[in-house]
Amino acid sequence: MTFFLWTAFFVTVSLFLLSSFLSAAETALTAFSRPRIYRLAKKGNPRAKSIERLTHKMNHAIGSILIGNSATNTLATSLATAIFMQLFDETGVVIATCTMTILMLTFLEVMPKMYAITHAESLILKMAPSIKVCLTILSPFMNLVSIISERVLALFGSPTPQPEGWSSTLEELRSAIDLHGKEKLQKESVMLHSILDLSSVLVKEITIHRSDVEMINADQSIEKVYQQVLKSPYSRLPVWKGSPENIVGVIHIKTFLKEFVKAAHSQKKLDIKKACVAPWFIPETTPLLYQMQAFRQKRHHLALVVDEYGSFCGIVTLEDILEEIVGEIDDEHDLKNSDIRRTKEKAYLIDGAVTVRDFNRQFGLEVPDEEASTLAGLVINESRDIPKIGQTFKFYGIEFKVLRREENQLTLLRVKIPEVEDA
Repeated sequence: MTFFLWTAFFVTVSLFLLSSFLSAAETALTAFSRPRIYRLAKKGNPRAKSIERLTHKMNHAIGSILIGNSATNTLATSLATAIFMQLFDETGVVIATCTMTILMLTFLEVMPKMYAITHAESLILKMAPSIKVCLTILSPFMNLVSIISERVLALFGSPTPQPEGWSSTLEELRSAIDLHGKEKLQKESVMLHSILDLSSVLVKEITIHRSDVEMINADQSIEKVYQQVLKSPYSRLPVWKGSPENIVGVIHIKTFLKEFVKAAHSQKKLDIKKACVAPWFIPETTPLLYQMQAFRQKRHHLALVVDEYGSFCGIVTLEDILEEIVGEIDDEHDLKNSDIRRTKEKAYLIDGAVTVRDFNRQFGLEVPDEEASTLAGLVINESRDIPKIGQTFKFYGIEFKVLRREENQLTLLRVKIPEVEDA
């Protein structure tokens, strides 16, 4: 062989090795577990820190590697074709095409990428310094290609691609939860989805309506207040004076009992205000995530909800928000929950005050809850009327029948769900 052939041969082999490295690097960069690398970086691993920095400009890094890989493959193919033409004359083109196709697919694409997918984390850590050097060399070419691409796209009226926003990241996280929790982590997946929903769900969607809130009349005698407190299953109760709209405080049962016993021993009349804390009013449009953080900061467990006109709507507690994440929390003092009961006809008797979110979570449905927060509200909103007892409606493939109504409030519904019935 001549000097040219030997030189071209060694250069081609070197380009093959470089192309194989870049192919493995490209796959490893897209296949490694970011949480694992992040944990290693937090522990002080310098190579993991280097890879962690790359994740902030991943598109640029992969683009640079693709440019290097394409250039390497093109040059290697050209040199190999020249070698085969020197050895086999005109038939060398055909031989080079067949040989290079097999070699490139097997040793430069499939094998490196298969290995990189299988050993993504360990491989990316070993290759970190070499990848850093390659990116330093290839970045200027990537920048040039990006500028040219953006200019060409602008000529055709196509906007410049923008980085993904928070909503895209959130959807990616939801998809990851669904993907990994579909079979073995169903309960955990539901809770994780609920946590992600906290920022978009408003307080008004879980508010306990004022008609269902037990309150104390400050105008009644302290003995009557004491009897009511003893019978109440709750640890905190709003206190009103003059009118239920005029909330003057929130009584803590434990504090009240201490003050009551102290006043009995000293034979003094107890002022109910001593057992109350100032009422904390919040707008009904407050996101649950913000409200949960506010509960923690203020060290309160109950807030009074008002609408846009300042009218008292109901209450929300820290427990209500936690139940949005983990589901219903009952203790030995809670009243038995019979809001949803199964009937012999494979239907359900459901309290009208049950929220659409709880209904969806109970039966794995996706009934919209934007226009109404409760099932009673949903029926009224969809029917555009206040239904009479016995009327039946069908929305979203679900049959609702009104069984009980108190004034304008639907208090009991009979619900038939085909999907649940068939199951």
